[in-house]
Amino acid sequence: MGYYTASRLKDYLQCPLKYRFAHIDKIKKDTEGIEAFMGTCVHNALEKMLFLNKEYDREPAYELAEQLYLKAWDELYHPEVVIRKPDLTPEDYKRRGLMMLRNYFEIEAEQDFGCLLDIEKRLRFDLGENKIGGKIDRLHRDGGTIHIIDYKTSKDPMSQEDADSDRQLGLYELGIRQEFPDVQAVELHWYMLGHKEVVTSIRDEEARRQLAERICRIAEEIEGTNEFRPSEGSLCGWCEYTEECADEKRKRTLKPEPEQIPPACELADEYAKLSARKTALNSEVKEIDNRLDELRPLIGAACREEGAWSVEGSECILDVAESLGYSIPGKNTPEREQLEALVREVGIWEQVSDIAKAQVLEALDEGLFGALSADVEGAFEKKENLRIKLKPKE
Repeated sequence: MGYYTASRLKDYLQCPLKYRFAHIDKIKKDTEGIEAFMGTCVHNALEKMLFLNKEYDREPAYELAEQLYLKAWDELYHPEVVIRKPDLTPEDYKRRGLMMLRNYFEIEAEQDFGCLLDIEKRLRFDLGENKIGGKIDRLHRDGGTIHIIDYKTSKDPMSQEDADSDRQLGLYELGIRQEFPDVQAVELHWYMLGHKEVVTSIRDEEARRQLAERICRIAEEIEGTNEFRPSEGSLCGWCEYTEECADEKRKRTLKPEPEQIPPACELADEYAKLSARKTALNSEVKEIDNRLDELRPLIGAACREEGAWSVEGSECILDVAESLGYSIPGKNTPEREQLEALVREVGIWEQVSDIAKAQVLEALDEGLFGALSADVEGAFEKKENLRIKLKPKE
């Protein structure tokens, strides 16, 4: 059906419209984020260094990697490299790349993956009715185990969960297992160069099966759609297709023609008006709640001073009741955790495991918690509770 790479699939899942621009309309862009540019220079240096070692037995060393990196930076840097963080300069990113190369050698000194099979190995294999392609940074074999190694220059760390669900190296494993049917095990390794660590994932047969099915479903979805809708989110500011996206949205926007307003536009107007009204009402309700909170203690104080139980206004009567009681702290608060610990300690957790208020208050009054520390006692001390009930005048 189609030809896919991990990068193409990522583009579609991130934003179907971006996928269309890049891989169907094939709109080429000269702009390049400096993070991606730096990553390219780091990969370039490591690839050439390992090639010189493999073909000419030249010893891998930081000095050689640095030389190759700086050469790549100077040769490849172009005016369309974009820096989106105004407080950083190209030199800042160049130095970060050199730091990653130093981290590489510290990581590498602690690894032993056996014989180096290939560098920048290209893959192309069948998955269902689709062709899958890719390029592996490094491929090693140690007996019956093949190691797939990928360099990452992202500033974000990779969790074990992220590694175990990663599509890119998971796809590479599917291709390697087709090429090396006798392999006993495949291990996936990410060199996190920005964090000086290696993250490893080992997939079982079920995980591989689920990944293959997932990729085939995504490919089928891509092949079966003509509606490549945009997915708006935090990554939009980093997208190189902002102009094309804006044009596409304008084309897809219903606009009222003179003397003929389509129903959809009328519905949009009504929705907008109701949303604005709701926002205004919510703001008004908040102001009212704040004022009611201010009025309650004033009304309570007036009743206490006069010994009254109610207050008669011009249109209504307020019944005022005061009581002394405990306040149970809300869930997921430090005070609630302290209370639960006390309940367990005195052995009544079975009776009040859901912190039923009446039972806990009774236990407090009966002294079942014993002597409480000052902070706990302060959190659960009895407080005046004021209730006001409004009723119309007869």
